Amino acid sequence: MPKAYFEPEYLNALVEVFHEAKRILERRGITHPVAVDAVARRILSLAQEGVPPWQILGEVLPPMTPEAAGLPEVASTNDIVVSGPAPDTER
Repeated sequence: MPKAYFEPEYLNALVEVFHEAKRILERRGITHPVAVDAVARRILSLAQEGVPPWQILGEVLPPMTPEAAGLPEVASTNDIVVSGPAPDTER
């Protein structure tokens, strides 16, 4: 039988999972009580199945891609441009 993560030493971590899940849902515009309740039930279910608190959030609310979050695309290379005279390499 898997270990359920409801012991006192894990409760604070589980509370943090609930708070972070709520913050993520609000950032995504999901505030309906039914949706929030469904996420809370899934968190409790995973904790009961033995999934540690530090892994639950990634399973319940997978991270958003930058594009899905509405962030602009970034260049694939990060070129550093230094203006001014070229350094003297001959000595």
